Amino acid sequence: MTRTSTSARNLYSLDNVARPHLTVNGKVTPVPFRNIDNIGPAGSVNSSVKDMSQWLRFHIAKGMLDGKRIA
Repeated sequence: MTRTSTSARNLYSLDNVARPHLTVNGKVTPVPFRNIDNIGPAGSVNSSVKDMSQWLRFHIAKGMLDGKRIA
């Protein structure tokens, strides 16, 4: 899982990332990420579909990865 974090600060250094936008004066405008690190424990996770599918596969396999239990 190389594209998963709980901090928006990590998103600035990644390419191919959805960016936040707001409508300003009737025009959709990109805006900076907000620093929401303080609410990270409340479930703030930034991830890719690939990473999330690996997480799901791990849970479906009941903690097994490459034939070894790691949980």
